[in-house]
Amino acid sequence: MGFLLTLMALYSYGLQTVDRKMYLSHLLRLTFVCVLSYWLLKWLFSVDTNNFVSRAYVAIATPGLDDSVNLRLGYYKSAIEVFLRHPWVGVGFGGWVNFYDMGGLPWQHPHNIVLEVLSETGIIGGVLASWFAFTVLKAIRYRDLYHFPLEIASACLFLFSLLNALKSGDINDNVLLFVMAGIILGVQVNLRKFYSVKKV
Repeated sequence: MGFLLTLMALYSYGLQTVDRKMYLSHLLRLTFVCVLSYWLLKWLFSVDTNNFVSRAYVAIATPGLDDSVNLRLGYYKSAIEVFLRHPWVGVGFGGWVNFYDMGGLPWQHPHNIVLEVLSETGIIGGVLASWFAFTVLKAIRYRDLYHFPLEIASACLFLFSLLNALKSGDINDNVLLFVMAGIILGVQVNLRKFYSVKKV
């Protein structure tokens, strides 16, 4: 789902630029490849129903029957409860597990990076995380993005990893999110050095 939303953001942005023909051509080719791959894989690994479609239907139509959805909703409610009880500094890194009475499973987490930060580090951690996210998003050169394919890739990977972090992964498991954030900030620093040297 995160991958699909990232692509939608990329193409909705690209189709409004002067290179809309290139984006449209890429969109049509990618769609063709995806459809062809889907039917080929469906033929190679034939199953009665697509697992994603069937689970998505159950989650929407009868959410009470999907254990995974119910479990995550329980995690979310518990993380919010932790934050409301300990709003300023949270319960410390990894403390949510003990609060949720999952002491025997120390690797568990709320499955949402925002709720995890708020429940374990409180408002102080939330402000620092917000400042970090704002700094990274501000560093992306949106106006000139379509001129630089590598920057488009970096921005898309950051967006994908951010969407993924909102549904799964512990803070330290979201390596891609922090790597892409570092690359985006590194590009900005190098551009500043380049233009400052050029002006001199």
